[in-house]
Amino acid sequence: MYKILLVDDDAFILASLRRSLRKQKDWQVKTFSDPAAALDHVQTQTYDLFLSDYQMPGTDGIAFLTKARALQPDAMRIILSGQDNIEQAGQDVEEAGICRFISKPVQSDELIAAIGHALQYR
Repeated sequence: MYKILLVDDDAFILASLRRSLRKQKDWQVKTFSDPAAALDHVQTQTYDLFLSDYQMPGTDGIAFLTKARALQPDAMRIILSGQDNIEQAGQDVEEAGICRFISKPVQSDELIAAIGHALQYR
């Protein structure tokens, strides 16, 4: 069983992502709309993969994934963004150890394939 944590401040997108991933029987998915609450949770629970939105109030996905990496360095990290400028983040992306950048809107099959590849790589 793989444990996946999703963080997105948009409740509609979070629900859509959860629906897309629940089809995978060997994936246990936990969702958070608040990155700070997700980080508190990560202090006590181990995950195989973190998937985060890029732009969120209070923090961004790179900062969240960097902190998650410090707590759980073996977990894979994927970022979702409605913007194409994530490539400009350069060193920040490298520091967070992000293995994949996915543009929104994302098709369910593309998301499942990306997560599946990241979990296989792990």
